[in-house]
Amino acid sequence: MDAINAKKLNATRSNRNYWVISAVDLKAWMDSRGVKPKPDTSSDAFSDTSSNTITQLTVENRVLEVQLKASADTIIDLRETNADLKIQRESWKAQAQQLLKHMDSKNVEDKLPPLILTSAHKPQKDSPPEPRKRIFGIF
Repeated sequence: MDAINAKKLNATRSNRNYWVISAVDLKAWMDSRGVKPKPDTSSDAFSDTSSNTITQLTVENRVLEVQLKASADTIIDLRETNADLKIQRESWKAQAQQLLKHMDSKNVEDKLPPLILTSAHKPQKDSPPEPRKRIFGIF
């Protein structure tokens, strides 16, 4: 509208209150502004671009299919490992329960007494207790 109001672009009003601009006037005005028209997107140009895009997407699709297959194989391997670990756990659990039953069946007298932790150096009863060290003669 600014170009039409400034008379830089020739335009006339139609009966329906639309601006009518001739193609020649529009091209001259665009050239004066330095605006370049968008490239033609004819069917040849579009098909070349779309075929490149389709090729790229096909390659990416194949890469993703390989990654998906590798992930599925990894999941299967992990499930098998998990099943094996559960079997081993049950085996160890059964063995531990058998050992516990065996230990409970022994007499209480056969069990070792609990360990009592004591200091490594005990003063002898015959020797007198060590005198206290005094700090500043008070304690």
